[in-house]
Amino acid sequence: MKFLIISFFFLLFSCKNEISNENDIDSKKIDENLKTQFKEIKSDTLIVNNLKFVIKQFKEENFDFSLIILNGKFDTIYKHNDFINEYKISDFNNDGFQDIVLDYITNVPGIVDVLLFDLPNGKFQIIEELGNYASPIKIKNSECYYSYERAGCADYNWESDLFYLSDYKCVKVGNISGKGCGYEKRNGIFISKIVNNEEVEINWIKRDTGYYEDKWEFIENYWTKNHLKFTK
Repeated sequence: MKFLIISFFFLLFSCKNEISNENDIDSKKIDENLKTQFKEIKSDTLIVNNLKFVIKQFKEENFDFSLIILNGKFDTIYKHNDFINEYKISDFNNDGFQDIVLDYITNVPGIVDVLLFDLPNGKFQIIEELGNYASPIKIKNSECYYSYERAGCADYNWESDLFYLSDYKCVKVGNISGKGCGYEKRNGIFISKIVNNEEVEINWIKRDTGYYEDKWEFIENYWTKNHLKFTK
């Protein structure tokens, strides 16, 4: 078994990197540290649009990567440098092609990165700044997503942003803020539209101080019914 593992990694990391020379994995470093430091903890073979990919996750604090994606020729086409807790395979943007969702362990639940399948190039492309939008959910039959993030006071205060994707970047167009802690001048739900990169309040729904148990339903229903008003 040891011989097979070493032989595999010799083949894997001696291949040409298709991104750039700067992303080439140092095979000598791996050879020197393989026995004591290197540990593969998950691997999957993924077929997308008749193209084969191999995903490998590593648990390694001393290496500069935690996940790599190989094509059918075992060329490294993507290398993730931030340490992830785990990855999941799912169709994040509902385009019919599987994507790769990268989960992190942070003090803010729901922080993820997503590698979208890039159909024209047959590779995976990371969504920039998605980490600013915790627990992102795509609105059905829409190009928009909304997030949810705790904002303090035992989750009495919270934020939900509305955004869409453009050229693998997040574009924020709206915000809902819940304030129920009691120390603000106004309590309730505040709805804002992004105008010239600034949040402009367009509605305030007065609520008493406290935890809003209906917030999940409110956020989903409001964004689903009103998201088009924020994209025009």
